[in-house]
Amino acid sequence: MMTTTGEHAESAYLLGHSPTELDRLVLQARLYDPITTHALRLAGLSSGMRALDVGCGAGDVTLVAAAIVGPTVAVTGIDAAPAALESARARAARRGTETGGGEGVISFREAILPDVTLEEPVDAVIGRLILGHLPARVTALRRLSRLVRPGGIIALQDFDNHPHLGNNTDGRRGGSATRTPGSNACVRRSPRPERW
Repeated sequence: MMTTTGEHAESAYLLGHSPTELDRLVLQARLYDPITTHALRLAGLSSGMRALDVGCGAGDVTLVAAAIVGPTVAVTGIDAAPAALESARARAARRGTETGGGEGVISFREAILPDVTLEEPVDAVIGRLILGHLPARVTALRRLSRLVRPGGIIALQDFDNHPHLGNNTDGRRGGSATRTPGSNACVRRSPRPERW
């Protein structure tokens, strides 16, 4: 079970959630999904891991993660926008039918970042292109890190042109980082994510 603070908080996604924008996100995913799959695997997402996709939008990263973790493992996508979640649920239902239900147990919930709580920690917090939409990124990352079990991973794929992210790929600041070939995806592994 997930809870949020604030009954009707607004989404911070600047492009909105019109049908046209949700269609654009689905088309964009065709470009990003192979890179995201590689980055998530490189970060350590694997069969049997429970994952939380933050800022899931139309559900693309949730679906990628479900294909990685396997058919009996929970992957939950969260987003602040009901329209995006409705689209994500419909896409997951269609995809489950098309694939014979071979992907993970997928669910979607309305939640406002970073005010999310879980009944128990997940193995991985994941997301794509979410950091630019969070007004207090460091605070959000600290709060999200509390949702991950000890030894779990946080893998957020984003452009590295945000000045607050820096371009550190040499392991300073408590972890190692690997740049994903052919993209701006940088995977950072931190033994203690709560130290962000």
